[in-house]
Amino acid sequence: MAQEPQIRPRSPEPSRVPVRTWPTPNPTDLIFYVERDGNLPANQAPPGAKSWAFDDPYFDRVNYPNHRLVYVSPQSPEQWSRWYYAADRDHQDEYNWQHTVADLGSTKFSSVDRAYVTPRADYDPQAPLIGSVMASVPAGKFSEEYILAYRKEVKIGEPELDSLYVAEQRTFIKRVMTTEVSIRQKTGRGDFDTTTLYYKGEIVLDGITIEDLVDDQINTYWGAQDDGSFRSVNQISENWYAVTLRTFIDLEPEYKDSASRLRPPQFYCPQATNTTTAISITDEGAPTPPTPSLGQEVTVSKVGSVLTVTTTEQTGSPEPLPGLNALDDGFAYPVERTLIPTSSVPNIRQSVDSDGKITEYQATDPCNSVAEVRQIVSPETEYQKDAGRLAPEKFFTQGLVTTSNAISFDGNGEPTAPTVALKERAQVTVKGKIVHNIVKAQIGTPTSVIGTTFDERTGATFFNSEELVTQDEVLEDSIESDGYLTTYQGVDANWAVRATRKVADTTHITYYDVVNYEWPPVFVSLNLTPWVARNGRGGTIYADYIVKQGFSGPQIATVNQWWQSDPYHPDPPVFMIPRGINFNSPLFTISIPPCLHGNLNFYCNIGTEDPDWEQQVYSKDFPATNLTDWPDTITWHEVHPNRGGYLVTSYTLPKPS
Repeated sequence: MAQEPQIRPRSPEPSRVPVRTWPTPNPTDLIFYVERDGNLPANQAPPGAKSWAFDDPYFDRVNYPNHRLVYVSPQSPEQWSRWYYAADRDHQDEYNWQHTVADLGSTKFSSVDRAYVTPRADYDPQAPLIGSVMASVPAGKFSEEYILAYRKEVKIGEPELDSLYVAEQRTFIKRVMTTEVSIRQKTGRGDFDTTTLYYKGEIVLDGITIEDLVDDQINTYWGAQDDGSFRSVNQISENWYAVTLRTFIDLEPEYKDSASRLRPPQFYCPQATNTTTAISITDEGAPTPPTPSLGQEVTVSKVGSVLTVTTTEQTGSPEPLPGLNALDDGFAYPVERTLIPTSSVPNIRQSVDSDGKITEYQATDPCNSVAEVRQIVSPETEYQKDAGRLAPEKFFTQGLVTTSNAISFDGNGEPTAPTVALKERAQVTVKGKIVHNIVKAQIGTPTSVIGTTFDERTGATFFNSEELVTQDEVLEDSIESDGYLTTYQGVDANWAVRATRKVADTTHITYYDVVNYEWPPVFVSLNLTPWVARNGRGGTIYADYIVKQGFSGPQIATVNQWWQSDPYHPDPPVFMIPRGINFNSPLFTISIPPCLHGNLNFYCNIGTEDPDWEQQVYSKDFPATNLTDWPDTITWHEVHPNRGGYLVTSYTLPKPS
């Protein structure tokens, strides 16, 4: 009778103590193996019992309560094999977590790393989706919400296990709004720049996802906002976007608003008293009722909406201030000073009365003035009375003439006929004495004084003019649509000079400039070429496409520039937004980099006779880009305030040849 060949004992001794492997960062999550010989009685099933099978629990249920048999390696020549045991995957969240710090877009976030080991048959690379909320397991460990930031597959390190299981590390972050604070030198206030993270597919505004909102470049969600802020976006990865809201206009600067000033205190008896009153101030800085009365000083330091101000009120009634004015005749004459509202000051040219007195007005503040009546000449002394002043000599083609004339005066010092005309000076006495009078008069007609102005932008020379006008003809300065500015300069109480000069040239000038611009590639055509295999097992199809090469670099632009007085509202610039094309199927694959293209549709029909694939039809549409080819020209505008109007610069760029 033949005997079985004798197998020498294994050397070294097999390992019966579990040899551990850690597929995840969690020290409690382990896979181990032990070595056994299935032919030895110690490793065989008892009589009448089933033999071993996958999913059998490990015999040591105290130290390994959840581990079950998942794999048996081939036997060695000595008939020994490795028996691998892994813990149940149903409760991995109970032990597979650890706190870490994740870097997303150069910003650090508190995060939780979880490692999962999943049978390859059950693994889904699309689940869970980026942005999914992390399960709050174990209970009580996570009081705040974490969402999935990114995921990656890692190797276990054992070829046998890698073929049966997929090990994956998922990083969940605690999404928070980050804030950057800076100080404005002008106002001393803090600027707060806030950044919020959004994941691909997340709804941000009116049912629009973040990626669609980013594609909509003219949406009012982006750019300058009504509150003075500016919103921008930065895509920091394939699945994450960082939206920053930045304050760049200070809508509430500090300022002071003075309602009025106090009357001069020397006119009050008793003197002023100080009281404190609480007055509400509106958002615009104006006091709410009751409005401060004349004589109150209101100071508003606006740093918000409502403040308390301190007012100072005067009590008592204004009283005239006595005084004396000494003249050269050796006498002192009474002077009377009285406080009156500035609105009561007469708008007339003051002159000396027949008794040698004059009333002069001196403003103390925008609300109050002092009327002072004083004697400036003795009642029996000569004085000079101006009927008018001469116009500037440079505006007359002929010079002045001087004549002599005798004029008589009545008892009040007023001249008798002939009346003193404008542009004449009269020397008179008060009590009716007749004296010699010298008269200066201008003859001829006022003419314009002409000069020239050079325009630095266009190189043109324009005439400017100055002409003499009366004070009644003085108007507000203005700039006209043709670029001419009219100003007025007072000469004296009767005359003014009106100057008209060219400050801006409306002429269109054209020149050329070198600018950098980018033109994206343009899809031209696609050709699918079938290749048949020799063995009769079908074949494959290769895609060959043609695109017009894009261009990025310097080009010569035609520049048109002009000035206009009214605001200029340019049309929105034209954008060319390329998109890529990717189509995958068992028979052929199409991958075209981002380019401009029309509406495209690709489909794959396997058919019924393919030796490898069941019949199936797959179709995919690629909508046209916003432009399907380069426009003949691209035009954009730049507008800047200039000399009371707007300087408009238009750039026109032809498409590359």
